[in-house]
Amino acid sequence: GAVPGALAGGGGAGRGVHRTRRRGRRGGVNWRRHGDAGSDQLIIGHLNIQSYKPKLHDLRNDIHDVYGFDVLALCETWLAPPVPDRLVGVSGYKLHRRDRPASSGLPRGKGGVAVLVRDSLSCELLPTPVTGVAGSNLEIIWVLVRTSKHQSVLVASAYRVPQNTARQLATDLDDLEQQLQHMIANFPRATLILSGDLNCCLLKAKTSDTNPLIRLCTTYGLHITNQSRATYRTAGSLLDVIITNRPELIRRVGVTRCHYGGPHDFTRVLLARDSRVAPRRESAVYRRPISRIDSDSFNQQLADTNWTPVYYC
Repeated sequence: GAVPGALAGGGGAGRGVHRTRRRGRRGGVNWRRHGDAGSDQLIIGHLNIQSYKPKLHDLRNDIHDVYGFDVLALCETWLAPPVPDRLVGVSGYKLHRRDRPASSGLPRGKGGVAVLVRDSLSCELLPTPVTGVAGSNLEIIWVLVRTSKHQSVLVASAYRVPQNTARQLATDLDDLEQQLQHMIANFPRATLILSGDLNCCLLKAKTSDTNPLIRLCTTYGLHITNQSRATYRTAGSLLDVIITNRPELIRRVGVTRCHYGGPHDFTRVLLARDSRVAPRRESAVYRRPISRIDSDSFNQQLADTNWTPVYYC
């Protein structure tokens, strides 16, 4: 709280004044330090950093002591492939990055995504699925973080170039959807954490009928953790999102101010580790010959079927 001007000078008049700290500004920034997060929980954050190198000193000081991140996803790193990892690393964390390729046709020296993972966590950089979607400007990196012998978290950091024509938005989200299909099929038991700046404001259109990102999440049973607090201060927009397929494991969601000079704020979640291990079940396979089935009719039935429950499972 603020101290009245008459007491600010110190001395006898200022003694005994109880100064309170507003939670979330100073005292509550680090959830783990202030008892809000236990050892069985992960603090996962996302930031559109808009140039990684000039803010590296602040990030090195804050990532552990101030915010206590276990995993931090970044976008718009503006790094180039000639810059080696050893010059932009963070002590105590593994850096995985995917810079904007020169062949993308987009402005060089911009874009780029990265993920920082605490050294105590085992992690693996996964190859980006090749979807073949022509004209996609989506930049994304996938990292598999193993939290225990039987549990893992699939973390993605994504950035979509702000070209908001209906055609370009549909193309980028189509690319994202096909990558999601690939990852969900290959890691069906992993907890999915998809974070990024997809330049699709959630405050302007909040229904699946008007917002294609919400429609995509609804189709696959995904949950957007923050749907109300703006993350882009300049326009008061909600552009930075953290999406998950396990909302029951999210214990806390927050947006906290970033003082690095950029217009974006930190988005973060507190994720509980799932100690339950699903029992192994015997698979049952049912077959039938389709040699005598009319192909056109069969394909039409597939197209008309509502597959939402299947995607949700």
